[in-house]
Amino acid sequence: MIAKQSTLLNKKLRSCVISATMLGVMDFVLFLTDYVVSGRFLGEEALSGLTVMNPLITFMTFVNIIVPASSSVAISYARGKGEKDRADKIFGQGIVISALAGLFWSVLLFALSSRIWDTAFISGEVTGHAVQYCRGLILMPFFMFLNTFLYYIHIGEGFEKVCVASSMAKLAVNISLDILFCSMWGTYGVGIATTLGYMASLIVKLVPVFHKRFSLRFKLCADLKYLARAMTEGTILSADYICPVLFAAIMNMAVMIRLGERGLVIFSIILNIESLVMSLYSCLANSVQSVICQYHVEKNFIHLRRVMGYMMKYLVLISCLMSAFFIALAPLIPGFFGVNDSEAVKDTIFAIRFYVPFVVFLGITTMLSRYYVCIRHRVYGFLLICFSSIAFPVIAQWVMGIIWGGKGVWLGLGSGYLLAFLVNF
Repeated sequence: MIAKQSTLLNKKLRSCVISATMLGVMDFVLFLTDYVVSGRFLGEEALSGLTVMNPLITFMTFVNIIVPASSSVAISYARGKGEKDRADKIFGQGIVISALAGLFWSVLLFALSSRIWDTAFISGEVTGHAVQYCRGLILMPFFMFLNTFLYYIHIGEGFEKVCVASSMAKLAVNISLDILFCSMWGTYGVGIATTLGYMASLIVKLVPVFHKRFSLRFKLCADLKYLARAMTEGTILSADYICPVLFAAIMNMAVMIRLGERGLVIFSIILNIESLVMSLYSCLANSVQSVICQYHVEKNFIHLRRVMGYMMKYLVLISCLMSAFFIALAPLIPGFFGVNDSEAVKDTIFAIRFYVPFVVFLGITTMLSRYYVCIRHRVYGFLLICFSSIAFPVIAQWVMGIIWGGKGVWLGLGSGYLLAFLVNF
């Protein structure tokens, strides 16, 4: 019996990590497409404009994770206790809140689209591209918030393949329309293409909700006490989404002050790599979050340890493969983003090779952070991800930058991940 349970668990974990890896890579490619198309078709100023937009987009990503993350955990706890009605009410309330929050952010994005990037450090042309991209994304939050909620629910329900299919639909729509709309309307068209990609993804995710295998049922519920608790717990659970916001905002300013706009072009590529690894690590953590919560409630510590051991081995393997891939292709990556200046290309190659060997340590601390939060060591889990993805990298790049100039900035970012890993270890 135990052997059979172990076999089923290993099969489920394999399915989870394969789906999560595909989701993480496709979500990154979606993010990457906007940068590549803008850089190659419109030039380095457009690439910098999208980099300036990154903190706002990443902040929206964090905000739209809060309710889905807390809802999926609460549903897992309710299932572990056999409370079916409670799970249905959490599901119903989550859908309503996600829809309303998406509408609110669409209105807010429209109101702020022309006033966000007024700064002495950014040229008018870069600002113009950022504003146009923002305006193309005005309708995106509504589709994004519902899309994310259903993603977390489908992962908990065992519909990982639906999530993969929806990401494929989003990617296909975005890539095809990015090129077409960019040639017509510039970065404004790139934003519209991304919005339509999210809409296509949502349509695919809505199909299983009406399937008989879908165990949750919509029940309208207004529990303000639960909502307040969910917002607090969701913020902690989604710390690996808010940290990239702060990282991008702080580093955008630090790079502009220390290295100027050419440094911002280099950082846009490093930021893309960081977005890939964080997208992958977060998807992997999401894929086993419900399982960890349920096993913790059931006090099934044998399977809990098996899940974490399996995930750690996989994280180390995939991180090493990614590092080797980026180091090998470093000479080709700047041209892929439309960077042609010889000095910028040389500095970018150095930056990639100094930064990527350390991402394995970011992966381990990200997974451990989510694990600590799921077993209700929330404060430590929250602090771990903050220190590993923001505090230590930012401090290390500042110190190394003083010692070794521009090269030290990129080496410092990576060594900050190692330092955080050692402190936790």
